Amino acid sequence: MFKLIRQFARYLKHVRLQIVVGLLLMLLSSVLAGANIGLIYPFFKGVFLRGPAQPVQVLQESGRTTVQEQQAGGRQVEGRPAASPPESKPADPVKPGGEDLFEAAGELASGSWQALRGGGGLMERKDRLAMRFGEFIDSHSRLSVLMLLCVLAVALASAKLVVLYLYRACIIHVEQVLIRELRNDLFQHIQGLSLDFLHRFRPGEIISRLINDVMVVRSLCIIKVADLALHILLCLVYFSLALFIDWRMILLSIVVLAPAVMCFQMIGRKLRSYSRRAQEQISRVSDRLAENIQGFRVVQAFYARDWEIGRFKEATQSYFHRMRKLELVATLALPFGEYASTLIAVFILWYGGTRVLAETATLSGPAFLTFLAALMAMLHPLKIAASNWNDLQKGSGAGDRLLEILALRPTIREAKHPYPVEDFREELRLKGVDFSHGERPVLRNIHFSLKRGEFVALVGASGSGKTTLANLLLRLYDPTAGRIELDRRDIREYRLGEYRRLFGMVGQDTWLFEMSVAQNVCYPERCGDPEEAGAALALANAEDFVREMGGPEALVKEGGTNLSGGQCQRLAIARAVSRQPEILIFDEATSALDTESERQVQQALDRSVGDRTALVIAHRLSTVIRADRIVCLKDGEIDGVAPHEELLKVSSEYRKLYELQFQV
Repeated sequence: MFKLIRQFARYLKHVRLQIVVGLLLMLLSSVLAGANIGLIYPFFKGVFLRGPAQPVQVLQESGRTTVQEQQAGGRQVEGRPAASPPESKPADPVKPGGEDLFEAAGELASGSWQALRGGGGLMERKDRLAMRFGEFIDSHSRLSVLMLLCVLAVALASAKLVVLYLYRACIIHVEQVLIRELRNDLFQHIQGLSLDFLHRFRPGEIISRLINDVMVVRSLCIIKVADLALHILLCLVYFSLALFIDWRMILLSIVVLAPAVMCFQMIGRKLRSYSRRAQEQISRVSDRLAENIQGFRVVQAFYARDWEIGRFKEATQSYFHRMRKLELVATLALPFGEYASTLIAVFILWYGGTRVLAETATLSGPAFLTFLAALMAMLHPLKIAASNWNDLQKGSGAGDRLLEILALRPTIREAKHPYPVEDFREELRLKGVDFSHGERPVLRNIHFSLKRGEFVALVGASGSGKTTLANLLLRLYDPTAGRIELDRRDIREYRLGEYRRLFGMVGQDTWLFEMSVAQNVCYPERCGDPEEAGAALALANAEDFVREMGGPEALVKEGGTNLSGGQCQRLAIARAVSRQPEILIFDEATSALDTESERQVQQALDRSVGDRTALVIAHRLSTVIRADRIVCLKDGEIDGVAPHEELLKVSSEYRKLYELQFQV
């Protein structure tokens, strides 16, 4: 778990100051909390258990012999020489306006500081502190001491409130920075991955990891860690206070607490395992939801509501079982902690009570009450810390899933010293190219070239590898064997971004973003002037319907749902040609259109190609008969490369496709 925290901590380098301030405020709030508990002793000792003319007493609260100095005698108690009795002042009368609280507080603080800073061991310092406090309360009336302690308690509580608020403000800022930086880094990392990333992770799973898992990691790295540190610090403050009073009872408490700590560690290991499985199940739920929304038209058309509801319920049922098991184990921690706390409290109450009630008391009542209050105060943050520890274990599963994404490396990598791409001068050639998806071969021994200014068509039956070949030319994949050369240099040696800028592509399934027409056309550049897109729209035969929409500033909805298929394709063509590419690739751009839309898109294609180099993938041979050359694929291999008339003679696969489409 701490390894995960260290890996995610690198996103917090910009908020180091807030973290340091938060830690200081955390320390201050813990000290103030301990001071609040420490007020119990002076309340009982200086107000409620003090007689009207009580002499100065030096109380040994650690199990050592109590020495009481009598005003009259100075006799030895239990073998210890008595110290010279200090001159005690009679209690001051209560003034109508009360004592000067600031003067009294300063006097008490000065005496306490001098007692603590003096040399000697812990017991000697404690003795001096008790003596200073005894001198102070003997020199003031009980009402004055009570008023001072009440004001001090309110001041400490107010200071603690302000400090805790400022501490939380720092933590909130840090956690929001973590969410922002982690999501940005994950998204940036995903953008750098190769297309095969989508073959490994479903869209719903990716969304779940970027949304749900990041929120869990926020708790892992910030909220729970900060709360864990705060409550551990509180435990240490209360522990120090209890240790200052009596170390024997603290030692016994640790012995009793050790088995409970071991049980909490075992519960934490179970929670981490169950948490990862639960996060995997919520990814399935997200995936089902995303899939249903994307295919909602198909679901409605086939009236598949009951089928989809069943699939979704199956995913939520699996998540239900995982989460129930996770929460049942997590719920065990709280009652177990309370049970352990009760056992410790009862044991200490019995042990400390016997020491107070013994004939030769080794512990005074106020000291025992203060010790018991410190111990009880320590048990609450201890339980919260244990709960936070369990939450951290649960969050570790989400952290592992995010690190799994961050550990992925793109299969398409740029050369260490890439060459710049100047222009497309001669040809784009494939030499003995093979490609496989896993163990399944898709393309085998592909040899052909695309010369500058040439119009080449790529045809073949479905599944023959046409789109895969286009993706290889775009370098969305790298060949398993062989090489692709641009002007006699392997394309893997070029700068990737510059190489891809040579291409403009229109696919069969066009995707438009939720932005204006002009922004979609200029994508990925910013379109400062909507008229900049005008030339591309005119070339793509899209001016008329864009004008009817309201002009280039009209909004296109996500996926182009407010446009027809032909309109989406023409906007995609405008987007492809707006960047002035050297090579145009059209992947079955008209296959899903009606006759009129196909005619308009075909006109746009013809106008867009012009003198450019073009590779057109088509099922309908009527659109590519006039190509300079036609490449026919069959089962991942080239069956023939030639113009139409010649290819009919040399390629049996092309002849079969032609006869199927043009038979009367």
